[in-house]
Amino acid sequence: MRNFIYSLIDDKAIKRQIFILEALNREPKLVSSQNFADQLQCSTRTIMNDISQLRKKLPGNWKIISVKTRGYILNKPVEESVLPVIHSYLTESVLYKVMLEIFHNKYYTLEKWSQILYMNKLTLRNHLKDYNRILNESRLNIKFRNLQLEGDEMNIRYYYICFFYFTQQFSDQSVLPIELRKKLLSILYRNEVHMDILLLRSIVFVFINRFYNKHCVMKEIKFKPIYSRKQATCLNEMIIEIENYYKIKFPKYEKDALNLFLFFGLISTSSQGKAMLEYVSECDQEVYKKFINLITTLLIYNQLPNELKGKLKAEVIPYFYMVCILRELHFSIRHVFDPINSLDSVLLRNYKENLSLISNWNETYNEKKFTKDEIKYIASHATAILNSICNEINIVLVFSGTTVEKNLIYRKLKQSLGENVNIDRIPNYNIKYDFIISNCQLSDTRAPVIYISQMLTTNEIDSIKNRIFNLN
Repeated sequence: MRNFIYSLIDDKAIKRQIFILEALNREPKLVSSQNFADQLQCSTRTIMNDISQLRKKLPGNWKIISVKTRGYILNKPVEESVLPVIHSYLTESVLYKVMLEIFHNKYYTLEKWSQILYMNKLTLRNHLKDYNRILNESRLNIKFRNLQLEGDEMNIRYYYICFFYFTQQFSDQSVLPIELRKKLLSILYRNEVHMDILLLRSIVFVFINRFYNKHCVMKEIKFKPIYSRKQATCLNEMIIEIENYYKIKFPKYEKDALNLFLFFGLISTSSQGKAMLEYVSECDQEVYKKFINLITTLLIYNQLPNELKGKLKAEVIPYFYMVCILRELHFSIRHVFDPINSLDSVLLRNYKENLSLISNWNETYNEKKFTKDEIKYIASHATAILNSICNEINIVLVFSGTTVEKNLIYRKLKQSLGENVNIDRIPNYNIKYDFIISNCQLSDTRAPVIYISQMLTTNEIDSIKNRIFNLN
């Protein structure tokens, strides 16, 4: 995300100021100018000038406090965000203004643009030529006679979906009418399907705008998006709702394209992964064999019991399949993925080892087809999934009481124990449970029992955490 936003900003000083602001917002302690200078590869004098300019942009009740010889710290109300400040920088950017107006079908000459922006024509041309290198990654190009974006319609839509998705995160302005937003959200909730809401808004906004302006998708897509039953029903309902709201009827290729982009916005599930595995194994043996080789390669270093290997396949394949689709359509993964710099998270343990394994797989089984960024994308998700599976704890709740009491206890446990703890209210005899939590006496159980009271007190929750996470 940050790579995409930074690429839209043509002024290096502005990029540094945004970096400094974000770093100060993240860091609760003093950050030295030398630290910033090392990270941004500039002098401490440049950092001091940047901070001086940044101070002018901040709201009146915000302060960047400097402590001599020690560094800087940002003092602002906790309920206020740095995002509007970044948004103000972004909307002043030349590239942002040009790309936004091109989307709205305003195709001015280079000379006209230089007049609008009060910028030297040659300087503007150089900015656009530099930006063309980024656009070329998705087979797009800026035409210079009357500035406009050239390329396949699918690639143009991909670019602008990324454009609005990332830029609207800095502003509270929605690109969709509130009535339509409510209807789409209602469909998601009713079908119990999880989706990136900001991405959904951007997809619909770009599709409707391009369709109304007679920029149509004219080709068939090789890789089909695969959904679970719930997801397929939900997306079909949403497309019908969009058509009804705008009183249009999408032709086949247009609807197929919309289905594909909505697939990008879904939060993947195990049932979707299983459906994807089944589809690929039946319909694309080449892709399936490569994926199985990838999983086998990962398991060389990451030992898993047999019962969890199927889970690993189902959870990794949506990300692998996503890369296959992006490659088929020549969509740059750099638009949607920033390589990981910090590996502090527990879920990213062994990332470097997995990255090396997948790089070797790419050379041995994949004819070096995946780029470094695509390999990093798969490695980061596979690592998080592997660590989540390895650390997963299965618990069954055996509770004697009313349905209301049982549900309350269940919800308390779910909220307190985190995502890596699965809690069943009905025993599944195919699962080997790590613990049983119960308020009644049990005997002849294979898993250790943690006894609780009818009310489940705060002290009991703390004791459960200590027991299952080995905190003592």
